[in-house]
Amino acid sequence: MKLSSQATEEMYHKRKGSMLLVPSENLRYLNKACIIRHPEEDSTTMPLSLCTVDQVEELKALIKIIPMWSTGIILARTMSQSSFLVLQESSMDRHISPNFEIPSGSFIIFPVITVTLWIGFYDRVLLPLASKIKGKPCQLTVKHRLRIGLLCCTASMAAWAIVEGISRETAISEGISDDPRGVVKMSAMWLLPYLVL
Repeated sequence: MKLSSQATEEMYHKRKGSMLLVPSENLRYLNKACIIRHPEEDSTTMPLSLCTVDQVEELKALIKIIPMWSTGIILARTMSQSSFLVLQESSMDRHISPNFEIPSGSFIIFPVITVTLWIGFYDRVLLPLASKIKGKPCQLTVKHRLRIGLLCCTASMAAWAIVEGISRETAISEGISDDPRGVVKMSAMWLLPYLVL
């Protein structure tokens, strides 16, 4: 933690026994909350609006994780589309062969297979190869993994939007856009890019 490098005459309200005596330089505007404006007053009569240095630093830590936390909202939104996906699959041709049709609720197995294969590839092939090339152990940081995840979510939603547009145009041209039980003559395998990404 980078502490304040400026010599100041300000006094900060500290909790008894606290290791933090001075607030950090990060998000300096929050430091005003723990500055003692009238140091001559007794510490027992300090206003309730005065925060301790610990409280200010805890708030700064929470503020720093908001961007990472907010990415979870986007990922959760992408993952919550599964019920609509089942309805969309039901309105498409799910036959792999003339005698075999995949049930619409079973398409969720494709992301499971993809994640299983990706973890194996990442752990057993990609990391050892990257470590061998760099000459030292390496791996993706949490921020890099979040960025890659967001990129994949964006790409998968774009792929789904494209397939939905094509499916809707096909349903309109076939005259079954208003039929809730109508099946479009379009393979449900078109949804695999969404499911795999």
